[in-house]
Amino acid sequence: MQRLSAEQRALLPRLSFFEGGASEDDLLAITEIPESEWAKLRPALEQAALLTAEQVANFTAPFLHFHPVLAPYLRSQSGADDAALRERYTQRYYGLANYLYHEDSRNPQAVRALVRKELPNLQRALGLLLEEGELGAASDMATSIAMFLDIFGLLRERDELRRRVDEAVKAKGTQEGGMLTQPEWLREIGICQDEQSRGNLQAAFARLTALLNRVETQPEGILTALLNRVETQPEGIQVGRGSYEHCRTQQELARCLSKGGQPAAAEGRLREALNVINALIGQQPDNQGRLRQRGALLNDLGDALCDQGKYPQAREAYEDALKVAEQQDDSRRQAVTLGQLGTLAEIQRDYPEARLRHTQARETFHALGEPASEAVAWHQLGMVAQEQEEWAEAERCYRESLALDEQLGNTVNAIMSCNQLANIAAKTERFGEAEGWYKRTLELDERVQPGSPEEAKTLNNFANLLMNEIQAKRASRTRLVEAKDYVKRALAILETLDASAPIWSTLSILANIADLEGQAEEARDYHLRERETFAAFEGNRYHIDRQHGQLIAAIAAAAKGDAKAREAVEEVLPQLEEDGWEIAAATRRIWAGERDWHALVEDLDREEALLVLRVLETIAQPAPEEVIAALPAAVREALERGDDAAFRQALEALSPEEQRGVLEAMRYLEEQVERESGEGDEEGG
Repeated sequence: MQRLSAEQRALLPRLSFFEGGASEDDLLAITEIPESEWAKLRPALEQAALLTAEQVANFTAPFLHFHPVLAPYLRSQSGADDAALRERYTQRYYGLANYLYHEDSRNPQAVRALVRKELPNLQRALGLLLEEGELGAASDMATSIAMFLDIFGLLRERDELRRRVDEAVKAKGTQEGGMLTQPEWLREIGICQDEQSRGNLQAAFARLTALLNRVETQPEGILTALLNRVETQPEGIQVGRGSYEHCRTQQELARCLSKGGQPAAAEGRLREALNVINALIGQQPDNQGRLRQRGALLNDLGDALCDQGKYPQAREAYEDALKVAEQQDDSRRQAVTLGQLGTLAEIQRDYPEARLRHTQARETFHALGEPASEAVAWHQLGMVAQEQEEWAEAERCYRESLALDEQLGNTVNAIMSCNQLANIAAKTERFGEAEGWYKRTLELDERVQPGSPEEAKTLNNFANLLMNEIQAKRASRTRLVEAKDYVKRALAILETLDASAPIWSTLSILANIADLEGQAEEARDYHLRERETFAAFEGNRYHIDRQHGQLIAAIAAAAKGDAKAREAVEEVLPQLEEDGWEIAAATRRIWAGERDWHALVEDLDREEALLVLRVLETIAQPAPEEVIAALPAAVREALERGDDAAFRQALEALSPEEQRGVLEAMRYLEEQVERESGEGDEEGG
């Protein structure tokens, strides 16, 4: 310090607010040190080893690191707590947090490199805003900082930040004439996001439901208080119905519903949110934040559709989301969507595309420094390998995923990898190891997400392992009681979810246990429910139509008297039986005029039963020509001419009931076209 001139030492207290250093442009803007003076002071500080400069990514201004003793020393000097300096510091970093939050989508690697340097200053500025009671700005800034803490895997720091903001908002009180304020909304959304990430879906719902009791609105099923508070605000109010906040609240509810095994309800929420954001975009077509939000909603909608087995619609949503990300040059969002397309490709059994998409996503997330997202990509690569029975590669990928999640303390995602490692051990006949993984997974499930769909999956898998080992006489029959307890607990969870939940595998295990116990009637009942629930899931219908669509159509045509179709089916039936598709007897009974599905499939497995059901449904369907001929004349003529305007005019002239009939007919015709374009793609696979 003695090497500095008196004038230079007089300027030093202006540096006292900074935590460890600062970007040079921010430092000069806050301190208001004249550039002519700084040109002398900076070299002097560097020469005294009190300051070192580092270039950060592609930012023009360097980041200036302070010697650890500099700031504490300066804060002990007079003039260090200047009110004007404090205000400039707080406002500059509030603006920087907002800038970095939005710039992250365009330039993530550079932004995150700078955030890691400036994080202490950002957190200090947030603390100053809270001290000053600036809750709106503090809540906004906390949202920006929390996003980066999530990305960096700093979950404890994120939780502490949320706690500080929560306490400040509660202490001041945020109700203004009964209106929901922006700080309250930001606080509730943030806390609920964190609860979801920890697997505490019930806690998230409970928090939102508690807020519901603060307003005089009736609950609508599982509606939360936050949504009701938003929807009951007058239009035009910042946090009211039709606002961006309304849209985001719907989205968070949808995410809760999806994670809780309710994708159909989630889809409804997301479509409502899309209506809101589309209206907002109509008001401001160039608002990039709103366009980005639309892309995020499309990503979530794709997931909800995929979980329901609506694979073509899911692909359309994902591809629309990808277009938004590409238009905005948002590399992170592109990686997210590529991963989702990879998962869809895996479900559709296009394993080369799935591996390519997940590899691209993993590499991007690794480059961006997002270990949590990288762990997800590793897990999905494990799923792709497992589906192809590449056991060693699958295990390697799951272990990579698990290692990252354990480093981050991300127990929810770690559970999924533990479960899959158990499955791999079971598939490779390592019974003891598989049992150990399942027990570990169940312990984690009970701790962080009891009663969740993931816990049901673990219980189901463990029960299946025990039952298989008992049947193979590698485990004592006394463990059948244990297996039955696990699978009954799984069933109790799955029965609370919607039709997309894979309850059929649980029912199959219960049927097999009943067989082992000599309970033939009980086993038949379970098998019946197994076939019904399997057939109800749209995704299973998608696969059976793709794999055997041509066969289904041919059997149905033969049932209607097509001799050539019957001859073709008779020719392939022996090979199908040899390949394990024991449908010959049911097929001939259908040709003999039998139409009772349950009677036809009583001795068939669930996939064979679904194939038979699709044959019966195809027989019952009218031909497309018959559907078209039954349309009102004006509608039919408009369709034949391809005249959209005339079609709309003809439709509007019909009664509501007639309109519904036409729209149902149009949907049926579209489904037929989709089925014909996709069927047989997996034939013989």
